[in-house]
Amino acid sequence: MEIQQLRGFVAVADHQSFTKAAQALNVSQPALSQVIAKLEEEFRTELFTRSPRRVEITAAGAAILEPARAVLHAVEDTLAAVNAVHGIQSGALTLIAFKSFTTEAANVAADFHKAYPDIEIRIKAPRDDAGVYAAVSAGEADVGLARIAGAHDADLSIEHVGQERSVVLLPADSELARRGTAVTIDELSAIKLIVGPRGTQARALTDGLFTENKRRYQVAAECDHHESSIELVAGGVGAYLTTRGSLPGAVPESIALRDLKPERLWPIGLITRTGRTSPATRAFAAHALTYWTDRADTNESGDGAERTAI
Repeated sequence: MEIQQLRGFVAVADHQSFTKAAQALNVSQPALSQVIAKLEEEFRTELFTRSPRRVEITAAGAAILEPARAVLHAVEDTLAAVNAVHGIQSGALTLIAFKSFTTEAANVAADFHKAYPDIEIRIKAPRDDAGVYAAVSAGEADVGLARIAGAHDADLSIEHVGQERSVVLLPADSELARRGTAVTIDELSAIKLIVGPRGTQARALTDGLFTENKRRYQVAAECDHHESSIELVAGGVGAYLTTRGSLPGAVPESIALRDLKPERLWPIGLITRTGRTSPATRAFAAHALTYWTDRADTNESGDGAERTAI
């Protein structure tokens, strides 16, 4: 059995597709299929069931998936330890962050890269906050950034790093935008909104906000794509509820950014697995906590710019 075989096996299990797994590994699909076939031959069992539409892991495959991940993590730890002996801080790190915190996630990743240029950073985007917790718990990501959940798996460690703030994006030429003040729930209920489809986290949060305030909202459009929703605001379709951390430093001139009144804040956590983690993961977690602590101190002293998301 070779390490590359385990990498191929884990990739197919994660992507549930030979094509997507091959793309992620930068190999051809036939080559990956041969790798899996050889591994199945060595184990004398089928690891995946194949159909024209999807690939599903078998019970035997599921049984060895976590041990395979552990082996790959051990290999990365060993390589990092050897490199450290030679004064090279290298390795790989997978970071997963929901869209509401993408700006700050990118900022801290860039700052980390300056300190550890030889550590490869891989960034994933889940559908919602629950996807962040699930990916870290399953070993598909090393570090996650998401809203702090009331309940989570016991194998996860969560460090509070700050909070993000809800904001409203309005067409710049709208009446609410021209007022230049924070937008209330009553004012939002009088205009049409761009919302996520039913069943999504974004839609559930919108429903909860208006239910808590005993108000109803009007739908201008349903959109499950963050960037497209922003473009719809720019086109004058409606207003869009999001968070400051999901936006770049500046928004287009065709969009007005307004605070929500009353203020709505979300605690954000840095999520890792408890117990054994890779040197790269430990380095990133420590660096990230220092990064946000320093920024908090700077903002409290009034010497720095306003924090965008925490």
